[in-house]
Amino acid sequence: MNEKLIHIGELIRQKVEEQGLSITEFARKINCERTDVYYIFKQQTLNTEKLNLISKVLNYDFINEVYMSQKQKESTTYEIKITINLTNINSKEQYENLLSKLNEILIISKKSE
Repeated sequence: MNEKLIHIGELIRQKVEEQGLSITEFARKINCERTDVYYIFKQQTLNTEKLNLISKVLNYDFINEVYMSQKQKESTTYEIKITINLTNINSKEQYENLLSKLNEILIISKKSE
């Protein structure tokens, strides 16, 4: 399964731009140098302490954004619709064979998730 991770540095850069903050002003607010801000923008992950500070400064819940995105991926469900014509099933053996084939389909679809 191909998962796309949130690039937290890019998301932070977008929020800084949306709020019209200069790099210098943002750096001052998170107690670091301008070069550190550019480094943060390049990071795909950050420690929670730094991310919490940035969340407060930008008034945006980055931690929830990342957590909820992962939870949504984990809770993705797939729906399979199968139409069965039961009029052609005349014996218990045919019925069990049909159930076995359906089970195989469900196992294959589960593996592809």
